[in-house]
Amino acid sequence: MADLNMNDSRDLRALLVGGAAVGFFALGVALAQPAQNAAAPAVSENGITAQVLETLTADQAEYFLHVATLSNPHFEGRGPGTRGNELAAEYLETYFKKLKLSPAFPSAEKEGESKTPFASYRQPFSLQGEYKLKSSRLEAAGLKLAAGTEYDIVSASGSGEVKGELVFVGYGIESGKDGYNSFAELNSEAPLAGKIAVLLRYEPMDASGNSKWSEKGQGFSDAASMPAKLRSVADRGAAGIILVSPPEASDSRAKSLENLTSGRMGARRKFPVAMATPEAADRLLKAAGVKATIAELKAGADAGPGARVLGGQVELAAEVAREPVISSNIGAVLRGEGPLADQFIIIGGHFDHVGYGQQGSRAGAAGVGKIHPGADDNASGTAGVLMVAKWLARDYAKLAGPNRRSVMFVGFSGEELGLLGSRHMTRNMPIKAEQATVMLNMDMIGRVRFNKVDVSGVGSAEGFLDICKPHFDASGLKVRTLPGGQGPSDHASFYASNIPVLHFFTGLHPQYHMPEDVYQLINPVGGVQVAGIVRDLTVDLGKRDEALKFTVATGRSIMMEEPKADPGDPAPGSKPATPAKPSDSEKPADANKPVAAKPAEGAKTDAAADPHGAAGPGNAGAGGIAGTKVRFGIAPGNYGDDQPGVEVADVYAGTSAAVAGIQKGDRLMKWNDKVLKSVEDWMPLLGSAKPGDKVEIELVRKGETKKVTVLLKAREAGDK
Repeated sequence: MADLNMNDSRDLRALLVGGAAVGFFALGVALAQPAQNAAAPAVSENGITAQVLETLTADQAEYFLHVATLSNPHFEGRGPGTRGNELAAEYLETYFKKLKLSPAFPSAEKEGESKTPFASYRQPFSLQGEYKLKSSRLEAAGLKLAAGTEYDIVSASGSGEVKGELVFVGYGIESGKDGYNSFAELNSEAPLAGKIAVLLRYEPMDASGNSKWSEKGQGFSDAASMPAKLRSVADRGAAGIILVSPPEASDSRAKSLENLTSGRMGARRKFPVAMATPEAADRLLKAAGVKATIAELKAGADAGPGARVLGGQVELAAEVAREPVISSNIGAVLRGEGPLADQFIIIGGHFDHVGYGQQGSRAGAAGVGKIHPGADDNASGTAGVLMVAKWLARDYAKLAGPNRRSVMFVGFSGEELGLLGSRHMTRNMPIKAEQATVMLNMDMIGRVRFNKVDVSGVGSAEGFLDICKPHFDASGLKVRTLPGGQGPSDHASFYASNIPVLHFFTGLHPQYHMPEDVYQLINPVGGVQVAGIVRDLTVDLGKRDEALKFTVATGRSIMMEEPKADPGDPAPGSKPATPAKPSDSEKPADANKPVAAKPAEGAKTDAAADPHGAAGPGNAGAGGIAGTKVRFGIAPGNYGDDQPGVEVADVYAGTSAAVAGIQKGDRLMKWNDKVLKSVEDWMPLLGSAKPGDKVEIELVRKGETKKVTVLLKAREAGDK
């Protein structure tokens, strides 16, 4: 790309409007609220316009260009394991080198040699990559179905080879409306032992293909959740599963095959799971000597449970393998001077996002395979880190004086998989833990609306709010402060290591974790204002004689909601007024109800756990933890590994888990009598729980098995 002179924002307008250099698509996607800053005109409902681009300052233009670049489709949603994630890592490393910042991490260890400190911009760590299909087979009596067109292996499949009798299990629902139980007529305790189950997708339908159970026949109810259905079949001893989608179902996916990387089917099973087209399934049944068609079997399941032994012999085999993926945190250091130089202020934000939506998309199964650009989450925070690095590389010595702390800038990867990058860093710190004085985290700072920003963690150090308040007041933003230092972002890893933290967050929006989180919706004026607070706080904290003293914070860590207008705020598209004087303790506003994604099949429980913790209040159909009625109170730490159980990365004070005595480092193995193989096994159980339920949890703590009883509390609006 041609060098861009950032001293003239007209270059940005030429780049973005012309689009020749980087191929961005035309601007004009609607932005919901105006930029509230007297230095620039409001962003209208028609989006970022050429007029607005003309009026941006050089810093605002550069911030906007960083966001637009990182959220370009070429970066593939920055999912770990993708080339786009590596491109983003290269982008940060190149920029840090351009600013002449020193590497933050030690060199890679070589056999027989010790690591050299501060020798690399990269801190690699391993996470589990996607499963790859090595081979598969589905056949009966010499009939071999064609892989990829007549059948495919789905995401819940494990490796294995089975030859067995067919048993039709209907819709695989063990507890449906009016006592419906697909397995009622299969009498033995393990009716599927050694058998291959033929399973229908969705739930009982009417003649038009609409659900008999969902409200007004729209979409499907929770009973259609694929993870729950597959678990119910597996629990009855199945040695393999053939899934079939009724073609007449009122769903866009009814006529297509899922595969190893599509769909949301929950925990991976220890046996092969295939999906066949109805036509191919009919051919397979006929070859096996079964005197029934899929249409006939479906009619029985629509009228009643319909399960029955089909007989015949079918062979099903699959070999899947998963290779580790290496991703990296990217870090650089601006050296301080004097006695304070060996103390570090850490400024960070995660640069990864959810890639093609296989995990973490609020769009459910409809989002799988679509690029999620992640402009706000978290190209906006990454851009903030780069801007603060630029400002301080230029001005820190002059502003902070001769005795000043060092500053470490870090872009984290693996955040969307459960804070993996930041947790790896805190467990492998490039400095001594006591040298880290504070961590300032920017995650989703690009959607300032109504001049508002939340800053959490002000209770994580003694007198922290008093230090912060002058900078908040001078920012031109209305800053709502929250005391807690946990929260669903990378600062939580540092707080758990007894390091004071702040988290800057401009609120949820309908595009959160959706393919529509694009750069045209970013407010560059507000983003620069938030980054400016981080810069000014860093200068202040960098020259203070006394280091911050960590305290355990009590109170809320985050409000997962959209900002709401206060009386007198200008309407979208109008000329902004002079910013109001902010308050350091505004009362939480009621959430604006987000625009809900269209509920997918079993969406409430048919979604991967979301480390950000919410799809937004009132959006129960979008999946994720916010779709539940209870708050358990832990942060899972193993979204991306193959170890059994649910690792407890953190426990939130005052929650159900904390009261029951669950501790950080525990691994939850059973929920009542249900074995927890993974986080995806846990989510449907949490989603079906009600306030007041008592759950017996079996866990492993330091190699010892324990049992605790958890009384589940109701979730409150705004909870993680």
